[in-house]
Amino acid sequence: MLGNYIKSLTFILILAFCFSCKAGENDINKTKESIMAFEINNIAYPIRFANYQRNSIVPIEMKSKWKPLWLKPYAEINEDITVLPYTLLIKDDYVGVRSKNEMIIYDIAGNLKYQTPLSWSTGVIFGNSALTYMLPSQQLIGQDYEFNQLGHVRTIPELTELSYELLLIPTLDDVRAVVQFTGGPKGPKGKPPKYFLYRYLREQRHVDWFFEYDGIVNAALLTNDEKTIVLIKPNEVALFNVDDGKTKSSFEIDLEFVPDSPAIASLDINDNLIIQAKRIKDENTQQLLIAFTLDGEELWSYPLNEPYDLQPPACDNNGRIFIIDGLQLLCIKDGEVDWTAILTPAERNYITITADNHAVVLNGSLLALFAPDGEKLYERLITKTDEQFYAPPALDKERHVFVAGQKALYCFE
Repeated sequence: MLGNYIKSLTFILILAFCFSCKAGENDINKTKESIMAFEINNIAYPIRFANYQRNSIVPIEMKSKWKPLWLKPYAEINEDITVLPYTLLIKDDYVGVRSKNEMIIYDIAGNLKYQTPLSWSTGVIFGNSALTYMLPSQQLIGQDYEFNQLGHVRTIPELTELSYELLLIPTLDDVRAVVQFTGGPKGPKGKPPKYFLYRYLREQRHVDWFFEYDGIVNAALLTNDEKTIVLIKPNEVALFNVDDGKTKSSFEIDLEFVPDSPAIASLDINDNLIIQAKRIKDENTQQLLIAFTLDGEELWSYPLNEPYDLQPPACDNNGRIFIIDGLQLLCIKDGEVDWTAILTPAERNYITITADNHAVVLNGSLLALFAPDGEKLYERLITKTDEQFYAPPALDKERHVFVAGQKALYCFE
């Protein structure tokens, strides 16, 4: 049961921000350039779903035509390698393929730069000047983009084989995290589930603050101003201060989540909490998309029929929410349908939103582009081979589109 529990919690909700310093800025900003600063203004790509914390918005405007540029079969690295990508990471001239057992990094031209085996529960963050990831020994590794190791290597507190990080915010100076302990072996001496919030100072090798709570956290998010951690628990949402880890507020929610699974949730551009979940009312179970303020006010709800649970709700810069319900791509604004589009039947579909509010949709082996008003501008077949796709599409600063399949990484220009 524990194995199934851990496997079902492969969502690693992690935020990674990219900060670019301008010429002529003061010494403080120059110092910030040397660490993995987390700034909201120039955000690139966090860990999962193209841009999880910013709800799949990428800081790139879209173009309406794509042509194949290159593809890189993973067999070129190792013919025995098995890749099940769940995330594409973008950082300037690098694209990272994060899979269940591997991390593979290419440059934008498709040249292999770095490859290492990693466990499924390991988060990877592309920061401003370096990347961070966990070794299977639960040691936090920092490397620059020449892949030289940086900083101290230390075991992260309370991150054991029976736990995983829900939220990881590293710099070269310190680490702030939310960690879920799944519970020890059953029996008289079994340990119940707990979760932890802590700040660990790497240089001093010292835990600055540490809080322990009983129970399960279904999701952990970070607000747009980076000041508040939002934890979604069964029947409750709790807010914590990033600086000291103390509780700020909480409110109850009458929603049913899939047992032992992450909540399908995100924060929109205005820090409204968007949750896809079930609600039982008058002995009837409803599938809903629901919006709450962080003060606990329910703003609206929208009924769903067959919603996908592969990706949290994607939100654009205009307050609209994008989800896939059955064969429909739904665009929701203030709880009402703004527009819909019919998709080709496919086992897996993903959405990435561009800075100018276009929707890039991976519909099985088809890559489609929708305008902000719902018009389908373009659609192309990625490959005619028997290929499976498991991660949302990603865009770089030159507006290349990357798609990670089970067999290869594909690039379009």
